[in-house]
Amino acid sequence: MNNRPNLYKPVHKGIRSMLLDLTLKSGRVDWNDRAAVSAFGASARAVFEILESHAAVENAFIAPLLERFAPRVAAIIGSGHDEQEQILPALLAEIESFDSNAADAIGAGHAIVVRLSRFAGESLAHMADEEELAMTAMQSALDDEALFDLDRRIAASIPPEKLQQFGPVMMAALNHADRLQMLNNLQDAGAQKFAFGMLLAAQVLSPEDYAALERGLASNRAA
Repeated sequence: MNNRPNLYKPVHKGIRSMLLDLTLKSGRVDWNDRAAVSAFGASARAVFEILESHAAVENAFIAPLLERFAPRVAAIIGSGHDEQEQILPALLAEIESFDSNAADAIGAGHAIVVRLSRFAGESLAHMADEEELAMTAMQSALDDEALFDLDRRIAASIPPEKLQQFGPVMMAALNHADRLQMLNNLQDAGAQKFAFGMLLAAQVLSPEDYAALERGLASNRAA
């Protein structure tokens, strides 16, 4: 990997954290407890909605570029999104209609754990393809300013409610350099989104990390 702009990196860090947490959580569910299954279903719905929203953003902003500059890569990435569109609704329906009183509830619940684990593993491989294949193709076709502009346009397109839903997870999953880049992008996207990003940072970061973020942003503004 190189140090050029990577549009996938911040959101993928958040998705990995969120998806793996959900997978681990599935292993702790008491499938004979209706309330526990319902709570897990709510968590799964929230995660799956973010995954679907992320794929929609990629389809809108990145897929057209890949189809133009790297059609073979576009086909690989598009296939992964198509599979996700088929798997997620069926898996969510199975979780939300789960019968905790069934005689085979424990076994059926573990089957869900296994299917979710397989989906998580395939999603990790898909995200690796995006960063290793798709991002490399875009870096070959576009200079840094064009990539930064694309990143800013993507940030500006995210509705506030989506940022509120996923922002804390992503912010907590990032390192300092990633957070600084994300806040710079939000700053370019408008005062309201930047203020919201700083609020998220204040909520999830330690005082030391938040102070370092403020110093980094001030340094960038002074440059």
